Amino acid sequence: MKVGNVENVGSGQTPDKVRTKVNMSGFFLHAMNTFYRKAKDYEEINEAPSEEFNSYFFGGIICTVSFLECFINEVYQELSDGPCYNFINVDLVRAHAIQELYQRNILRTTEILEKYDLFAGVYACKKLEKGISPYKDVALLIKIRNELVHHKPKWVESALDDFGQASSPCKIEKNFKKQFSLSKYHGGSPTFVPHKCMSADCLRWGNEKSKEFISSFCSDINYNYPYFKDREPKG
Repeated sequence: MKVGNVENVGSGQTPDKVRTKVNMSGFFLHAMNTFYRKAKDYEEINEAPSEEFNSYFFGGIICTVSFLECFINEVYQELSDGPCYNFINVDLVRAHAIQELYQRNILRTTEILEKYDLFAGVYACKKLEKGISPYKDVALLIKIRNELVHHKPKWVESALDDFGQASSPCKIEKNFKKQFSLSKYHGGSPTFVPHKCMSADCLRWGNEKSKEFISSFCSDINYNYPYFKDREPKG
């Protein structure tokens, strides 16, 4: 018998053991909202950065991408292993196809957005639009996260303008089309990650676009995500 995310295992009135399952996306959703609010409040009253502000930024970026990854892993697991509380009118044939993919352990070997692409194609027979927002924004957000957590030190050469500021954008920055305001503390740095992008507005952008992306995805696959209603940022 399954109740919520706890399942009794065994025969008779008294189960021999129980299985438990934890969905982490809701925790990361709450954390990314909190980091954004903290960073925003800090910028409003401080003229210089600190380790505290840096921690808000790093935590916000990492938690937002973790939210994206945990969510899609939970969707695969729910449809493959049950119980399907959040799906509307489950298509059993397509659900079986997803279950086969899940049993092949593809969640360990597939990139985050590829998991979304694959699920949408197999279960909803839809192709996600990669060249427009919010998919394009989420892809850039993941690149920023990857630069932070898989950082490899390297020399960066930049041409200087008449004011001594770097004028040659890096590879990631070339894909950046003013989706958010640059750092008030590090705007003159030659490096986009972590310095130029280190702003509360970057966290706002990542926060909004990740939720917009998941909301659209939920609509595509007929899925009710329960955490959006009670974990929205306030203020």
